[in-house]
Amino acid sequence: QGKGSPPCNPISATCCIDFTPPDAPDCQINGRDSVCPGSSAEYCSEDTADFIIWSIESGPCNITPPNTTQCVTVNFTGTGQCVIKLDLANLDGCASTCTKPVTVTPAPECDIDGPETVCTDSTEEYCAELGFTSYDWSVTGPCNIQSGDGSACINVNFTDPGECSISLDAVDASNCPASCDLDVTVADCPVCKQVNPPDGPVNCASDGNVLNATVNNTTPTTTFTWSVTDGGCEITSGQGTTEITYSFPEPCEEAECCTFELVVDDPSDNAPARTCSR
Repeated sequence: QGKGSPPCNPISATCCIDFTPPDAPDCQINGRDSVCPGSSAEYCSEDTADFIIWSIESGPCNITPPNTTQCVTVNFTGTGQCVIKLDLANLDGCASTCTKPVTVTPAPECDIDGPETVCTDSTEEYCAELGFTSYDWSVTGPCNIQSGDGSACINVNFTDPGECSISLDAVDASNCPASCDLDVTVADCPVCKQVNPPDGPVNCASDGNVLNATVNNTTPTTTFTWSVTDGGCEITSGQGTTEITYSFPEPCEEAECCTFELVVDDPSDNAPARTCSR
């Protein structure tokens, strides 16, 4: 300001600039909440970002490289809880972090229950634990599935002597697989084919009525046990053999009816006893 010039007044000004800060990435992990040990599963970021880094915060699991993509594969090596961590960041400096806990459930137990020694021309039931969501049965050897495939129990028919292998592949409610098998010995056992009808007329008043059975594949150790399961008849002789004599109860009625049962067993084959009746 020169001498004699008017005074100088300061000038002030205000201006406004509209500024919207950028949003941080929306951090969210998509994937299964429950898995099985020994399995792998894919996990993905809900949002995209300029920088993505996956890691494991804790637990029995690891990530298959690379760990900088939108989706990663996580491998579960044991049971417990695995915590998956995701870090997102953009070039504008905005960042976010999130985690996802995943439960690693124990593998389901699988056992097949049923006789391990059977006879040819027999049918036996085999069952697994209830609670699986699917049952896939298979057999190899001199046997076939007669009924029940897809359920907890099946009926298996054994056709010839040898070894039959029964296998099951099952899946539980957590989609965890389970497998088990059972080896069954098929023996050429003594078979009670039938109790034959009497050769002649039955004498109600006689104690010498005869009944015999047709039994195949007997050995020196085969046993024969007769019983009266219905009616009042009495076995008078022949117990322990394939032929018995019997009498009717007193007073004797011509219309009297009795039911006889024969159990054939052989300790040498370790198989269940066989039964026939008339």
